[in-house]
Amino acid sequence: MKKFCIIWLIGIFAACGGVSETYETDDTLLEAAEIAENEEIAENENFYTEITPLTNLDTVLERAVNRRLGIVKPDYNAIAALTAGRTPSNQPGTGFWSDENIPRPDTISLEAAISDTHDLFDFIHGVYGGYVYFGGTAVFSAARDNVINQLHGLDSQLISTNALENILFNNLFEIIEDGHFTIGNGRMRANLSYFWPSWSGNPMYELTQNGFVNIATGLILTEIVGHDMDEVLRLAADEDGNFFYMPVFWGNGITYFDFVYNDGTVESYRFWAESFTPRVQELPSLEIVDGFPVINTTIMGFDGNEYGWNKEHAIAFLEFAEEVRDYPIIIVDMRNNVGGNGLLPARWLYALTGEILVGSNIGLAAFQYTPRQFQPTNIFENPEGLFEFFRHEESFEGYTLTNNVPRNIIRSDQTIIMLTSRGTASAAEMFADLLFDVENSLIIGEPTAGVLKFDLTFPNLELPQSRIPFGLGRHMAYFPDGLFEEGEGFLPDIWVAHDDALDVALAIARKIQELP
Repeated sequence: MKKFCIIWLIGIFAACGGVSETYETDDTLLEAAEIAENEEIAENENFYTEITPLTNLDTVLERAVNRRLGIVKPDYNAIAALTAGRTPSNQPGTGFWSDENIPRPDTISLEAAISDTHDLFDFIHGVYGGYVYFGGTAVFSAARDNVINQLHGLDSQLISTNALENILFNNLFEIIEDGHFTIGNGRMRANLSYFWPSWSGNPMYELTQNGFVNIATGLILTEIVGHDMDEVLRLAADEDGNFFYMPVFWGNGITYFDFVYNDGTVESYRFWAESFTPRVQELPSLEIVDGFPVINTTIMGFDGNEYGWNKEHAIAFLEFAEEVRDYPIIIVDMRNNVGGNGLLPARWLYALTGEILVGSNIGLAAFQYTPRQFQPTNIFENPEGLFEFFRHEESFEGYTLTNNVPRNIIRSDQTIIMLTSRGTASAAEMFADLLFDVENSLIIGEPTAGVLKFDLTFPNLELPQSRIPFGLGRHMAYFPDGLFEEGEGFLPDIWVAHDDALDVALAIARKIQELP
């Protein structure tokens, strides 16, 4: 402001002539300008503040470390209680396996539709990992009875398989929040979106000792009507690696919010749901960009299972872990990675760090199996079977408690930066969970998809009469409060729209590289 006032005065006197002489020989004018400026500042001190940012690279990195160290793994008893009142089946029925040679009929009898309903709910009771978590027998029996009543309400002896699918889906959707559980083409998860300000007015803030200050106006934000500022304003960064805060809302539709400032002004912003276009699922790639290795992978491929689905993705991804060991900073781009095998992230991080990371969750599997140890002797094979990933199991009453060991928090030789988007799902989210065990790691981008609390043990099942496809899992992961929620996912350390995440990550990597 001081510089502005002086230039303004020079311009006025230039119009009258003799500016140079007055400026050089008489300090009175300059002193008067300074006095006027001080009076103006004093008059408006309740409205304006100097922008003294409290956020820089050091504080961002410290905040990320504290976030990781502050994660408290759930207690054994928190999940053991989810076994009450039900013993799972170790031998699920064989009549549900998909058979491509049997086409789906357009209609079936009412009796067959009711039979499929009982079969589905019996199967859920016997194997579903979230059965007790979502209310157990009381809740699921009521949902089954409601389905049957609705079928009778159709008042027909012939039931459309589409109608049966919709009735089953709608009733289960009311009680289940599980992105892996599918009926037909629908998932048991609300499509919760998050909202950025529209491009025409994106308020940006600095965090100062006086609170959040609008960078454009210098005004202090005093209220976001109806919301907690600390829960709305997210740490972000631009393509030059400069940090700031911006508002992001969760919701289900376009909406407006009012921002109130300390001079009494109110700004109303319209917020738009973030959208993304899934990337083409190509083999993983490794590219050196500005001296930093960038590993790009869109599938967490399966390795070691008998079918070898996408095994080539797993092998390529694991090989890159060996190739980037000597780089101080690496970037792993998992934007819109659709997932795959939860074993792969643990194997990859072991290949890079030499450490077995276990993550923040403990798990409960609705069946019993023989305890195994994770023995990463050969990162390219999985000879001991899929569940070798779980380092410790304890079986009881038809269940298996998994991953019930303390977190192994390490400081890696490399700073690992993971890029995420709203399409980062399932096993790709497992990578994020394990990465929280690495102190010097950063997650940059968008919240992940939120499809990790339950697995997908049975992805390709069909109801016997209607041939309606469905899928569900035996396993449930129990996370610390506030770290992961189904449908919301893991929140990034630094919020960046998915299209800009790599450029921002490279800028931050350059700044980390310059640290003493």
